[in-house]
Amino acid sequence: MHAFLVAEDFTLSTSRFTRRYLGGTMQGEVPLDRLIIDIGAEADMVRKAMEQDYKNKQPKDEILDLNTSGDGDKPEGPTGSGDGDGKPAMPQFLTTVNEGALLSWSGLPPRLGRVSSRFFGDGLFRHPDDGDVLAMQLQALKARHPGRKHFHLAVVNAFGTNLGDTMLGMTALRYIAKYLKQHLDSFVIDLLLGANAGVANFDIAGHDDWVGDQHLIGPSILDFGRYDAYFDFSGLIALPRITEMAISDWYLWWCGLDPAAVPAPDKRNIMHHQWPIWQEVTRILQGIKGKKIFFNPKASVPLRTFADDHVPKFLKRLLKVAPDVTIIIDREIKLDHPRLVNLSKEINSATKFAALVAHMDGMISVDSFALHAADCANVPSVGLFASIDPYAYPYYPHHKGILIPDGETLPAYKRFKTNTDEEWNEIKDVYTEAWSRLDAEEVYKLLQERMAARGSAPGHNGTRMVFGQHQKARYRQTGHGRFLPYENTPDVWTRAQQRLIEISRNLIRPRSRVIMVTPGQSMLPVAIAQHLEHSGHLDIFEPREARRRLIDMDILDKAANGVHVEYHDTIPGKVEQAGFPGEDVLAETNPAIWGRMNRKKGVKPVSIDSMDLQVLNSLILTAPAHWKLALESAMGTLERLKTPVLIGPLSVLQDVRDIATMLMPIKYQCWVEQLEPGKSETTILLAVGDQVKVQGLKRVQFS
Repeated sequence: MHAFLVAEDFTLSTSRFTRRYLGGTMQGEVPLDRLIIDIGAEADMVRKAMEQDYKNKQPKDEILDLNTSGDGDKPEGPTGSGDGDGKPAMPQFLTTVNEGALLSWSGLPPRLGRVSSRFFGDGLFRHPDDGDVLAMQLQALKARHPGRKHFHLAVVNAFGTNLGDTMLGMTALRYIAKYLKQHLDSFVIDLLLGANAGVANFDIAGHDDWVGDQHLIGPSILDFGRYDAYFDFSGLIALPRITEMAISDWYLWWCGLDPAAVPAPDKRNIMHHQWPIWQEVTRILQGIKGKKIFFNPKASVPLRTFADDHVPKFLKRLLKVAPDVTIIIDREIKLDHPRLVNLSKEINSATKFAALVAHMDGMISVDSFALHAADCANVPSVGLFASIDPYAYPYYPHHKGILIPDGETLPAYKRFKTNTDEEWNEIKDVYTEAWSRLDAEEVYKLLQERMAARGSAPGHNGTRMVFGQHQKARYRQTGHGRFLPYENTPDVWTRAQQRLIEISRNLIRPRSRVIMVTPGQSMLPVAIAQHLEHSGHLDIFEPREARRRLIDMDILDKAANGVHVEYHDTIPGKVEQAGFPGEDVLAETNPAIWGRMNRKKGVKPVSIDSMDLQVLNSLILTAPAHWKLALESAMGTLERLKTPVLIGPLSVLQDVRDIATMLMPIKYQCWVEQLEPGKSETTILLAVGDQVKVQGLKRVQFS
């Protein structure tokens, strides 16, 4: 993993997103909110766009030396020093910060897997020869957060951007999710797919119930601190041992498991098909007679693609040796035949492509995504490989791989792609010649064997129907109203809410006005709104947006009796500005605290005195309200109206003393009730005018 920082403010607009990047330097204090984690080559997109923008702004007769552009490993720029020949050098627009340097920030979460951090001291720690290291890391993770029940995890640069990689990565991650359930009470995994991930990547990865959010662009380092831990697949095809084992095993190994201990059925794939797309493909194939064999000569890179010049010849021979089949293709090929059906106009998306594969009786393909999709639907297949080991997918009982003639001796054997177009141009002729010698009859015999064995091979339910995208719920229904999905509500908080309801019902008159500050959950405000009845007025100060919305929904459901509710996205106070940690709704939350995110939300407080209220029947402050700020902003109103003040839960008795001292000069007395006598100092406080008698609570007195 690494992050990047732009040298100056810049806006990037693509067909998928628009983003404003704020510039800075790496000198002095590191701007954590401007350092962006690079996922899916986002940094490269930004750099190229900045270079083009710079070039467009130069005089037309100016010559730029594009070969001098920075690669992010030099000190940050721009410098524009030139090369000594009178040509201006391209400024360096990006500074790259590697993972080792990022670890200097204490807020960076620990890394899980074959390379880890935070668990064994400073820096990155490698576990190349250990079997199952993930269990040890998960135990250490729980020890870092005693009492936590839910964990928010991330996968950085999730599985690369090829569709086949995403499918295999999700197959591995499904088993890892099973494994996590053995060690963690609850978890959600966000997938940072990346800026060059297609829509189909999101669809392939987005339907399991433990998947949280999927991200197209990288978070800032500051925002990345929301996660409790992460896996990292940055630089996928250059990572250790990726060519030494089956790719499905490699994903498991890289995440810290022993792949040999994972049952083979758990290495089979699952494909979620959109039901309307499935029905459309079914209609497209109606009327095509005989066994349907899909032939796909096109891979994602030239190295693994069937040489165009020899595709018609191969197909012609295939049609001759397979007289009882219809061959389906999804691209233009220079061959006409009554049993060759071209669906290139109909199959125009990855989702339709996957559905087409699932409808076939057999398949011959160079494309690995098609092979993985065939495995999901138990479709017999033969994989034609130019550079990948033909035994790369050993867990597919319906698949057989074949290498092009003399493939082991060709220059790019066991490579996924060539590094440059120039490198491919140098070797493509030898690959073209090898494809010309591929025997169609041999390939078809292998497919016939797979088709004949289809009934006896292990079954697999890897085809699932879905309607639309999976969206992780942002709240859950409870008997006390809508809660954030992973709310870990302390028992003392719940008891405090119940006691505040009981006390407030004796204080509040129907059809009066009440101010409530940071209620957090809806149990208390719903009860107050119901009690106020028609024409009552409830002001709710709750700057935590998700909580405010849930409270609003519950009041609408349960207290729609004509009470007027006014929401304030701030806190009471006389200061110019206040801030508090943001709240991540997919992480574990607690209504008694603001949040755990490193990025703070700023608000402009509102003085209660400035509201110029003529009636205020009660002021209720619940944790984590800044009770001092709130009371300071209401002193004039309290002195004038003698409004009862109800505060709780207060965790320390010193707060009780400070509040009583603050209110005594305006002729208030304070009464308290301990919620956990003999166990803690947690207290509810009621402040009323000094002429009011209170029963059932203990009066605060100073000796």
